Amino acid sequence: MKKKTSKENFLDFIDMPAELLEDTYRITMVGNKSILIEMYKSILEYDENIIRTLAGVTIQGTNLNIEEINDSEIFVTGNLLNIEFE
Repeated sequence: MKKKTSKENFLDFIDMPAELLEDTYRITMVGNKSILIEMYKSILEYDENIIRTLAGVTIQGTNLNIEEINDSEIFVTGNLLNIEFE
């Protein structure tokens, strides 16, 4: 059995998922109409046909619109046609 690190013990103590400390993102999609990207870092490119993030996620589609954005997550709606990962 692997011994837990102090980071893992701390996350267990405060009841938070481990991926919050990792350099990664989480994606939640609802059909091909909306996508939520957590830990996206920043937006490199944005127009109605493409959204490219520093996390390495590129969304292609039509009528793409950033509905909500904050320091840690971005919520996009539109007609999602392709998602690429670097």
